[in-house]
Amino acid sequence: PQAPSQIIEGTPLTLNVDGIVTPAGFAFPLKVQWQRNEQDIPGATAKTYEVARATVGDSGRYRAVLTAPSGNAVNSAEVNVNVVADTFAPKITRVKASSVQN
Repeated sequence: PQAPSQIIEGTPLTLNVDGIVTPAGFAFPLKVQWQRNEQDIPGATAKTYEVARATVGDSGRYRAVLTAPSGNAVNSAEVNVNVVADTFAPKITRVKASSVQN
């Protein structure tokens, strides 16, 4: 999986993985299990793992374990994700003036 090594808290975190089980002619299903810091993430069994609003607690090493129906498994490459707190003060980027008439 590939992801930015550092993202700001509150932004999405999306990781993708893919694999092919051979022989492909039989269309065997591929089982996916996402892990963070070598621990299974409950319910994270799709080819895409998404966190809508990442928090500092989502930081860690991510990988996917891909398993064929035979039980043969392979790990994807790991990606290190560092979620940093949003410490940037909001700023005004545009002002539109209007007038009120009595």
